Amino acid sequence: MPTGYETHLDNFKDLLKDCFRLMKRYLADELDLQLRSKNKEIYILDKNGNNVEIEQVHCLIQADVKLQREVYNIWMTTYH
Repeated sequence: MPTGYETHLDNFKDLLKDCFRLMKRYLADELDLQLRSKNKEIYILDKNGNNVEIEQVHCLIQADVKLQREVYNIWMTTYH
């Protein structure tokens, strides 16, 4: 059921780039993930240092109403 707080994958990717520091802290605090950047490429690691696809993280967030709303609020604050 739609919540109204959905964020599209492309918007999520933009948020990771445009709000790198904020999203780095958010992913670490909420999901125990590390947001990294190398040569202008964004990637995410789990606590064991394994790569986690951005699409997986996006789906994980979209499946949790609390996380979904928090990311939506960050997106709205950033772009509106």
